[in-house]
Amino acid sequence: MIDYTNLTEQSLSDFVNEAVTTYLKQNNVSPEVKQKIYEYMNRFLPLMETLKDR
Repeated sequence: MIDYTNLTEQSLSDFVNEAVTTYLKQNNVSPEVKQKIYEYMNRFLPLMETLKDR
């Protein structure tokens, strides 16, 4: 995943957000579950961005 984000010059946050959004749309996930997933992502994506460079 990190190699892909480096190759495409896309941030890890953008990559994860795009992948999750696509998954949620394809699988008709309920709005309540979507909200919880996005809350989780917002909580941990900054940490993932920090750790990817280590």
